[in-house]
Amino acid sequence: MIAKGGVALTWNSNALEFGAQSCVGTLDWEYDLQTGNKRLVSETLTLGYFGGTREASTGLKEDQPRWTERYKAQHCFNIYYNGYVSRGKTVLSVSDMKAFAAGFAQKCLKNQ
Repeated sequence: MIAKGGVALTWNSNALEFGAQSCVGTLDWEYDLQTGNKRLVSETLTLGYFGGTREASTGLKEDQPRWTERYKAQHCFNIYYNGYVSRGKTVLSVSDMKAFAAGFAQKCLKNQ
């Protein structure tokens, strides 16, 4: 989500948790069947991968014990992400993805 929005993170920086368990969105692609080319059109924010958890039922990202303390910007990301979800902004266009990433960097990474 952050990288596709144009903000590069070095994964050894411990800024955000990463891995399959951290997925909070799916990328939506458009394929041209004649040429085989694909184009990114949007990202859908979802916590459905956590089936059966409170995060999956509410759609809101929660701080995880020991993870949030380890990843310096994760708590801020969770708040920022939840703001989008709470406002019903769960499908982000490519320009929205860039705005999300830039806003996250400004709010959550400026002191990293």
